[in-house]
Amino acid sequence: MLTSGLFMSLDGRVDADDQWQYPYFDEEFGEVVRAGGERAGAVLLGRTSYEGYDRLRQEHPESPALELLNRVPKYVVSTTLEHPGWEDTHVVNADVPARIRTLVHTVEQGERPDVLLLGSPSLVRFTLEYGLLDRLKLLILPIVVGSGPRLFTDLQDPIGLAVEGASTLRSGIIHVDYTRSTGAGHTDADHSLAP
Repeated sequence: MLTSGLFMSLDGRVDADDQWQYPYFDEEFGEVVRAGGERAGAVLLGRTSYEGYDRLRQEHPESPALELLNRVPKYVVSTTLEHPGWEDTHVVNADVPARIRTLVHTVEQGERPDVLLLGSPSLVRFTLEYGLLDRLKLLILPIVVGSGPRLFTDLQDPIGLAVEGASTLRSGIIHVDYTRSTGAGHTDADHSLAP
């Protein structure tokens, strides 16, 4: 199963800016984030998100945010990343939908059956459009940011989602678990992704 988890502001911003996210990082929030990685047998990232985590690894190797990434194989969708320095990192640079399907199928046979798509908003949109993403978990923070990249932008067609569960954390964060409605999006064409 391919699952994505993202932090998002009320106005749909999904940049990794600690200035507006950090005040909400409490123990309950941490438990939700950790639970999202428990079933992960691999991680899928776009290049920008990968490079952000790689900088964190080099500057703060003790960060608990790296525990999952140090434990499982990492797959980075990029046409420009050639020599990743992080152990057990694999670059996906062609036949992206087919490679993702193969990765998900392979990981599903293991003890930890999920592929977790971390960050990477453009890759989340891509996998939604091609019917590759099985679950979208959003942590919607009670703040309007006003600038920064949005999750849902430049979609070619409407994408139907079904709510599997929702809860509100003590901090006011709304945690919504979506699955894809059948019949929406593309499944067989190929799009180019930004490097």
